[in-house]
Amino acid sequence: MRIKKIAAYIAAVMLAVLFAGAFAGCAKNSGNVLEVGVGSWIRDTDYAYDVKNLEVEEMVLQDKMPYRNLSFLGRDYSLVYEKTLIYPIGDTVTDVYTDRATGNSFEMLESGEVYRASFAKENGVKISLPGAEEQQMQAALEPFVKELALPSQLTGWSFELNQIGGLYYAYWREKVGKTPTGNYVSFVLESDGTVKEIGNAAARGQDYSGIEQTDINMYDDEITKKLKSAYSFSNCRGNCKYKSHTVSSEQLVKYKGKTYFLCRVSIDTVDKSGKDYWGDSCELLVKAK
Repeated sequence: MRIKKIAAYIAAVMLAVLFAGAFAGCAKNSGNVLEVGVGSWIRDTDYAYDVKNLEVEEMVLQDKMPYRNLSFLGRDYSLVYEKTLIYPIGDTVTDVYTDRATGNSFEMLESGEVYRASFAKENGVKISLPGAEEQQMQAALEPFVKELALPSQLTGWSFELNQIGGLYYAYWREKVGKTPTGNYVSFVLESDGTVKEIGNAAARGQDYSGIEQTDINMYDDEITKKLKSAYSFSNCRGNCKYKSHTVSSEQLVKYKGKTYFLCRVSIDTVDKSGKDYWGDSCELLVKAK
């Protein structure tokens, strides 16, 4: 078995939610707030992170089915096994298969369902878009979503549309309270309707029920304690310490069978002279209660 590491940001997420950051270390607290990656002030210092291995693990396994056929969104593919990916955040394992004739790639769950599909531009799915307004995009994509997820799964899910550069990012997301979960269906497509990628994290069927405190603000004391410990003069090369923070985004994810908030946090710091600094950030896993 050949094993190598690749850095990835999940972005099931998602994307699902891609995750950038530095990874290392050992646990030092109760385990309610774990570090995923740290900002520039304490990166490459001796500060010990709490989560040891959150990189996606890539391996080639000899016991996998070398070839398989797939019918996906009205097209048939003859696939060749390439590798297996293990996502620690999300508790997900996928097998990557490629259709050599088209260059299209599919990540398959053990159940045989497609977790992610990536399309070569000339051989991708093409969707007729009557316009780029949110309602128009939702109506154009809904027939494809219904082929990927059961209508009962999508009940109460929210639709989101973002445009970054020349690409559109469309999501159907399950939410608990106001927080999106790791259950979603997503599309990345160009303005002409060419689909570059489809994410089907809903195929995992993860359960996010039973969470009593669904507002991330309810965890603010624990987050503050963690950030004060990380952003101190002793850890930040003697240059700064914690002043305040803002949780800029959060998503409920699975990690080692438990439910966590994956949070991106913006941090303000102050140096020994009292000068303020802005713009640092880190990522935290906060155990949901």
